[in-house]
Order: sequence, then C-alpha cells, then structure tokens
Amino acid sequence: MAFNPTSTITLCFVQIDNTYKNQIYFESREDQRAYFETTLKRSFANYLTVRKTKADGSLQSSVKVDCNIDELQWYNYMFYQNANHGDRIFYAFITNLVYINENTTEIQFETDVYQTWMIDCILQESYVIREHSETDYAGENIVPESFHFDDYFYKEEFPAFPFDKFPYEYGYLVATSDFIQVEGTETEFHGAYQSGIYQGLYFYYFPDGLGVSSFMQIVDNTSDCVQFICCIPKFIIGSATFLINEYGLMGSSLEPAIAQINMNINTFAIDFQGFKPKNKKLYTNPYCNIVVTNNSGEEAVYNIEDFGELGVRFVMYGDISVNPSITLIPRSYKGEDENIREGISIKNFPQCSFNSDSFKLWMAKNQFGTGIEIATGVAQIVGGIAGAVATGGAGAAIGAGMAFSGASNIANTINNVYMASKQPNASQQGCPNNNLLTALKRNTFQAYTRTIKRTYAETIDNFFTMYGYATNKIKVP
Repeated sequence: MAFNPTSTITLCFVQIDNTYKNQIYFESREDQRAYFETTLKRSFANYLTVRKTKADGSLQSSVKVDCNIDELQWYNYMFYQNANHGDRIFYAFITNLVYINENTTEIQFETDVYQTWMIDCILQESYVIREHSETDYAGENIVPESFHFDDYFYKEEFPAFPFDKFPYEYGYLVATSDFIQVEGTETEFHGAYQSGIYQGLYFYYFPDGLGVSSFMQIVDNTSDCVQFICCIPKFIIGSATFLINEYGLMGSSLEPAIAQINMNINTFAIDFQGFKPKNKKLYTNPYCNIVVTNNSGEEAVYNIEDFGELGVRFVMYGDISVNPSITLIPRSYKGEDENIREGISIKNFPQCSFNSDSFKLWMAKNQFGTGIEIATGVAQIVGGIAGAVATGGAGAAIGAGMAFSGASNIANTINNVYMASKQPNASQQGCPNNNLLTALKRNTFQAYTRTIKRTYAETIDNFFTMYGYATNKIKVP
C-alpha cells in the first residue's frame, strides 16, 4: 500500500541530552508539545515515514533533509510525526550531522525514550533515594544529608527579648530568719508562699543598695538573722512585693513570675552572610536554627521548623527562693505547648557580701545574763565580807572565800564583755558567681540565628538544585 509523504520533522535546541542526567517532566502530551513548540526550531514537511530505529532494532537511525549542513549546526534535538501512522510524536537526540552534498544533510539521531514514552507509563512504587520537592515548604524535607561542616555564623536577635520584659533591671533580695519589726508593720508573718512554694524565711526586696543599707542598720541593732542578700532581676519579683514605707517586705505569690516572648523571626528573611538560597531545606536544621545562651557556658539549639504556626515563641518564668532562678521554655515546640525538657535556665545570681556589728549582737543576746552574773558576784562579795566581820576565825575565812569567788565571777564577766567588744565584725563574703556578667548586664538570655557559613550554603544549595533532597522512601516518584 502506497502512502503520501506527510511526515514532518522539527529540529530544535534544548537543555537535555542522551546521558539522561537531566530531563523535563510534563503532566500531559499537550503540555509537552507546547513546550517544544516554543523552542528555537526549524521544520521540514512532506517526508516519507521516518524510521525511529535501524533494521537491527537499535535506537540509532537517520534521515536526510534538504538543507546545507552549516544551517543545522545550532540544533541538538528533534521531534517528528508520521501522520500516516497516527498522531504519535517521537522525540530524539541529534547525535551527528553528515554532509551529503551542498543541499542535502544526513541527520543521525537516537530516540529519547523518556519524552517519547514516559507519559504513557504508569509508575509503580520505587525506593526513591533523592528527588526534587514539588512544593518545597520549609520544614517539609528534613531527611538528614551527608554533608560535613562545623563552622557557623551567629547573628544576635536583639528584638527577641524586649527590655520591658527581660531582666536588664536588677534589685536586691534579702532573706531573714526573724521577722524585722519596722514602722508600719503591725503583725508578724510566719513564712509565706513564694512562687507557689512555702518559704519559712522572710523576704524583702529593694530596688537599690540604699534600701538594703537602711534595712541592715535596723538588723544590726536587733538580730544577726540575715541569711543572704542576692542581686536578682526585677522580673523575678513579679507581683509579690508590697511596700511598707521604704521597706520592701514581700507578700505571698502563688505562681512564679511569667513573661510571654515572641521572637517575630521571618525565616525566609534570614540570609547566609548575604546569600539567599533557592532551596528551602537550607532554612531548617542543621543549616539554620535558633541558639539561646545564658552566657554562662550553656546554650540550647532550637529548630525553627519545629515551632508551631505562630512562630518562634518562648515563655519565661522566675522564682523567689534562697537560690532564685529564671528559666526560658520554648512554646508550641515539637508538639508540646511548653516544652520544659528543652528549656534553659540562669541560676547562681550574685550573693552579696555583708557584715554585722558582732559586739552589738553579742550584747543583744547576752545582756540579761551578764546583768545577773554581775549582780550575783556583787552579792557574793558583800555577803562574804559581812560574814567575815561578824564571825571572825574560821567564819572569816569562809566569808573571804565567798568574796573572792564573787570578785572572780565579776572579773570573768567583764572579761567576756571586753573580748566580745574586740571581736571583728562578722562578714559574709557572698558568692561571686556571675558577678561580672551581672555588672555588664549580660547575665541574661541572648538569642541568635545560627547559619552555616556562606561558602557551605552556596555549595549545598547548588547540590540540591542539581540532585534534589535525600528522600529514602518507598513511594511513587
């Protein structure tokens, strides 16, 4: 049966070749045809049937066209349709051009089996090692990669902890074992709940050292009951303070101090030392994350992708106790409203040194007993002398002994008073932990966005662009 020559051949230039290292995916044949029609092309019509294979069945074949070879040097791809054999379009790589004569060139080609047949294939599940993400949402692709890097770039996020909510303002917490009676206090407390925990001590808060100094003058005249003086962030006090004149006697607080902190970090505004990656996986751990440090050797690393829809948020708590602390806890992190396990704390706030007048304290404790001892001694002396005068002889000896004993007791008592007066004032050295950090206003949490260095980021981004992300799943590719 004879056929009219109705086949068409179209040459074009595309960015794919017969190594199949890169290919183009299409949802339909219409999309496929539309794409190739938009490329740089040259068409030849009214040819006899083009064979896609040689007689031996190999994918190599050839066709002769009416054109000078020099005019075809720019083309590396072709597609053709044999109208007498249906509407199938065949796609092929141009592998060589052969000069036949000035007006004839032989085009040698190899069938592109992917473009020719792929849309007709029904893909089954496969073990997919790597693939390009169809949507590439941040946090969608977190399968570990095998890259090695150990050098990071840190950028401090000051807006994370606003000054009005974070402890840059310090005061002084004083605890005593006795209730200090000052003007305006009518009744004595017997301990109170502080941050929800019962405390048997009495707590006072002063915003500066002048208040502490005035308070210590009262304490020196009455008792040696001061247990500690601690420099703490004002945040810890919360609503537990009520003032009685200038003395900050603290009332009860049934819960720790609390502050909600939203870091307002725009993930895709983060750059890698000026470089903006195309692949969103670089905005996830370990390439990019949040680091919070307490400036005392501890830091916590948080994955941005593991926070909830409301973004990077924390809650901060502070407690009143003999060892005050503040703790920062991530919110809506890894599925937990408050992920306490991955919180970070600041403890060991500076314990301040103080001293007290030892002689005043000794006298306050011993003045009643001292008076009795002296009075007893005087009575012995007087009684002994009177007895000796009245009885004479042996009675005089007994009376003299009583007088001597009384004099000795008085002398010992006076000596004790003298020795107490010579004792140096008692001094509490305090604890120097974090003194310098507090003085520098750095005894706080600080937050950073941490990214890999730009050189690593550019290399990895190019790798992802070329080869996609690690998938390691059984799925339809």
